[in-house]
Amino acid sequence: MNSIDCRLEIISAKIPAADYLRQYRDAGKFIEFCRQCRQYNARHACPPYDFDTDAYVAGFDTVFIFGAKITPGDAVRAQCTDLEKSKAAVYEIFKNVRKTIDARLLGLEK
Repeated sequence: MNSIDCRLEIISAKIPAADYLRQYRDAGKFIEFCRQCRQYNARHACPPYDFDTDAYVAGFDTVFIFGAKITPGDAVRAQCTDLEKSKAAVYEIFKNVRKTIDARLLGLEK
């Protein structure tokens, strides 16, 4: 795809780490999703980890949660006529969205 026709909404929240661990984190549920991914145990940022992730998060006062809602536009949806074209569209959208999200995360790190 040459152009990306989509709307991106980024929602973020800053909450106490203890609240995140107690109210929102369900590592057991999500590790099952991770195990189904071909990146599982293949990338440094993907599980399994050789440390206790709950203990790691508990070492911080606050956590930042980021969510991205991506809504493909009509032009993108019209191009998604089969599985391969749909995969290509998703890849291009994610690649471009990552640029925006990564820039925000790097800004926060500073």
